[in-house]
Amino acid sequence: MPIVLAGGGFKHGQHLGLDPAKPPPLANLYVQMLQQMGLPVETFASGKGTLDFS
Repeated sequence: MPIVLAGGGFKHGQHLGLDPAKPPPLANLYVQMLQQMGLPVETFASGKGTLDFS
C-alpha cells in the first residue's frame, strides 16, 4: 500500500522501500509527523517510535 507524504519539513523526492516481510506500523509515521510538528509524543496507537530511514 503506497503512502504519499508531502510538506511538513520532511525530506522529499525519494522512494523508501521498507521490508515487506516485516513492515513497521503505519502509526510510527504518525508519531514522526506529530514530533515534526513539535508535539512531545513517543507513541501513537500501535506506533512505539519513529520510522528508521537509514
